[in-house]
This record gives sequence, structure tokens and C-alpha cells, in this order.
Amino acid sequence: MEGWMGKILVVDLTSGAVETQPLDMEIARLYVGGRGLGARLLWDLVGPEVEPLAPENVLIFATGPLTASGFQTSNRFSVSTKSPLTGTVLDANSGGWWGMQLKRTGYDAVIVKGRAETPVYIEIVPEGVAIKDAAHLWGMTAAQTAEALGQDNNRRNVLCIGPAGEHMVRIAAIMNDATRSLARGGPGAVMGSKNLKAIVVAGKEKVEFDDKERFRFLQYEATKMLKANPVTSQAFPEFGTSVVMNLVNAIGALPTRNFQQSHFDRAELISGEALTDRLLVKNQACWACPIACTRVTQTSKAEGEGPEYETAWAFGAACEIDDLEAIAEANYLCNDLGLDTISTGATIACAMELAERGLIDTDLRFGRADLLLKTVEDIAYRRDLGDAMAEGSARLAASCGAPELSMSVKGLEMPAYDPRGMQGPGPALRHEQPGRVPHARQHAQRRGVGPAQARGPAAGAGQGQLRDPAPGHRRRDRLAGDLQVHQHRGRRGVPGARAHLADGRALPHERNDPRRRAHLEPGAALQPARGLHARR
Repeated sequence: MEGWMGKILVVDLTSGAVETQPLDMEIARLYVGGRGLGARLLWDLVGPEVEPLAPENVLIFATGPLTASGFQTSNRFSVSTKSPLTGTVLDANSGGWWGMQLKRTGYDAVIVKGRAETPVYIEIVPEGVAIKDAAHLWGMTAAQTAEALGQDNNRRNVLCIGPAGEHMVRIAAIMNDATRSLARGGPGAVMGSKNLKAIVVAGKEKVEFDDKERFRFLQYEATKMLKANPVTSQAFPEFGTSVVMNLVNAIGALPTRNFQQSHFDRAELISGEALTDRLLVKNQACWACPIACTRVTQTSKAEGEGPEYETAWAFGAACEIDDLEAIAEANYLCNDLGLDTISTGATIACAMELAERGLIDTDLRFGRADLLLKTVEDIAYRRDLGDAMAEGSARLAASCGAPELSMSVKGLEMPAYDPRGMQGPGPALRHEQPGRVPHARQHAQRRGVGPAQARGPAAGAGQGQLRDPAPGHRRRDRLAGDLQVHQHRGRRGVPGARAHLADGRALPHERNDPRRRAHLEPGAALQPARGLHARR
């Protein structure tokens, strides 16, 4: 079937029923890949009235036509559900081995419905599909669960939640192959709400294409492209995804101190180069991936994988922390407990600013690397302040009367790209499906962002700082859902942010311009609301 297995597995945890349905090939053609297929199935199965943590919500694990084909990087798969963080469509994507193994079981997608009365796990193997008791697994970390269920990258793979998912933390991730994650938007909380601890897959079927010669030719061409590209052939294999840390920082697009600044003066200490020099044990690759960007690392206290770029940013620059070992250990802990590292780090950064403003009573402050691990644990187990932080930064900040301090879009924490320094992520954050992280395809949308517009030290002293125009007024001039932020050259050549209304009209740049104030005064037609904040 040209990459498709032609079957969907439907598991109802409430009734215990297991059903195989045919894949609608017209839908598969129109909604390409695991993300497209999952989004369409979710549209058909879940209405707007369904609460994300209700049994009526579904979890959809979907592959694409290339998954398990042997094509370069054909290991990836998606999860689609209704997000407990945003209340709308969630799509998260992961690599590793589990997606390949799911496809080899003979299914293109798995739909999980309902809620089990007690903890269970699903096993999908050549002998059949079974729902099994998971009482002995409840409370285990992701690594412990994977080991207990026989994780073997070549034969048997485990997808599971950790304690954060069990406690329905809204920023909980689903972990596969122990250290890979489906993280954005809180899918782990949905899985936990269903009392579903894990899904184990082991398969033997192969993906077939009618024109095998053509497929092999495309593989050959893709290999040439990957080898010719300096990022995929040199930068990522040698330094991992954090190789972009210094680059993003140099152009003034590295959010720092909860987006108060766009340049971190100690970024080189948490960069891919520093990680390679100080913590790297070896490289590791996902199935069928020639890039091998995964970092197996070791600190003085622990060993694990990562951190990736956005994790290093979330626990690093966002929190004004330059302790690479503390960042790596926070990453290991998030993987084990099943937390989205981006939202976790961003929520901690939000709490740090709330604390510095006297809005919450905690010792958290920017730069407090010594409190990272305890705070991560408190979030996963909903202890003390961690219970409020487990709701995500938007709910945390709103509960303190300062919703503008949450750097989020539709409730989802923004990733490691400041839209004031990179044009692509601005429209992407405004219009993308919540749960998606702006990556290379959005970066390609940038125009005119280069060394001449860099806001780092090379561009002039102090230009990397985003200064308050007046005490107490930072970020109050945002226009929520109708606002788009992009880089431009100011009157004196200093880059800044400029707002555009939905109809394309630009707000006047000067803050004292009465035309601008008219849009921003209380009672104006456009009211501030949470969304993409033009933070100053």
C-alpha cells in the first residue's frame, strides 16, 4: 500500500474491547503523515465539549507512510489528543525506536479510548493485543517501567508515563524508549487520566513499496543531501542540537530571564561545544538515522541523554543559569519523571520572576541552580508550590494576578526562539497548532535577519538588553490574539519589536504616539489577553 499497513487498532479501556479497523486510504492520502492522520482522526472522534482529562478524550498514536521503511530518519511518530494545557488540539512528535516497532506490528495508528478502572498497560505483539494489569508498575519512573516491561530497541519497545503523568500534571510528557519524549501540551496527563501506564510494541512485518527501485534511488539522493549539509553531517553529529545556542544568542533571539532579555551573556557555558567538551560520553542515533545527534552525557552525579538545545535553554538562559551539570541533571530527572522540559523550565522561569516581584513566597530566584532538581520533583509529584506549577505557567501566573508574566501562546509555553530576533517563529507561534515547536521550516521564513541585525555584544554594548520603558509597564502593550511580532530596524538602527493588527495595519512604533496609546488604553476595542506577548 505504498508505505501504509492499512489498519488502525482501537482499544477501549472502559469496556476492554479491542478492534481492528481498516485505514481509509483517501484520508491517509489527504492528511499526510502521522500528524495529519492523527489530527483528522481526532477531529472525527472528539467534539469541542469534551474535557481533555475526561474518558471521552482519545489518545491517537500515528505513524506516516515512511515510518519503519528504512528511509533516513524514518523512526518518527506522533501523538494527537486534546491538550489539558491549551484545551485544543495537541500534536507531539518523537523519534527513537518505538514508532518503527509500532508500524511493524501491522498498524498505522493506535486509538485509545475510555478509562480503565485500575492501572493497565497495552501489549501489541505478533501473538495479539492484550490489556494487562499495571498495578505493580504504578509509581515507577519511565526508566524503571521500560526495564520492567523488557525494553529492547531491536525487538521490543516501551512507551510509558512517569509519576508526572500519573499525577495528571498538565505539562507531563509521554516517554518512549526510556529517554525519548512526546512532550508538548501535556499528553502524559491524558494518558494518566486513562489509568494507562504503558504501551508495549513488538512487530515483525515490513513496510513495502511498489516501486522499490525508485525508493532506493530516493534513499541514495537523501544520503547525498545529508552528507553535503554541514549541519547534518558535521555540526549535529559533533555538538548535538545545542550547537545552535551561540548562533541564536548572537542574533539576539535567545530568550533570557523569562523573556526579559534576548541575549544571555554566558550562553557559551551551556552551548553544544561546552556540552561536548565537559559532559559527552558518546553519540547515539535513533533508528535509521545517520545524523546521530543524541548526546549520552555524564555529570559528577548521574548519567543520561541530553540535554537538547531547547532543554539547555529552558533550564539555562530562561532561568539565568549557566551551571551545565545542573541543567543536565534536571533534564535526566524530567525524562525519568515524565515531564516536558521546555514547559517545566519555562514555568520555573515564570515562578522565578513572580518570586522576584514578591507575588509568590518561595526561595526561587533567577540563577538558583541549586533549587532546580527539588523544584522539578515538586512539580512531578504536585508538592507544595509544585502543585500550582504543575498547572503550567499560564495558570500559575494568572493565579498570582500577573498573567502577562507567562511567556505562552494559548497556554503553551513558548520554545527557545525569541520572535523579536527571528521572524519565522513569530507567525508560526501565532498560527501554528499548539504543541508544535517552530523549527527549521519556520526559521526558513526569516528575511533579513543576519549579522547586521544581531543584538548581541557584537552589535554594540547593551543592545542585547530589552529595557523597560517605564517601571511596571513592560509587556503591557501586547495585543493578544491579533498581534504579530517581527524584527525591524528602529529609527536609530536598534532592532525592536513592532505590532501589526490582524488587518495588516501597523501600530505606530513610538510608545508616546497617541495613535498607539489609543489602542492600548483600558476600554479600547482590542483588549489585552494571554497570547503572544510583545514583551519589552
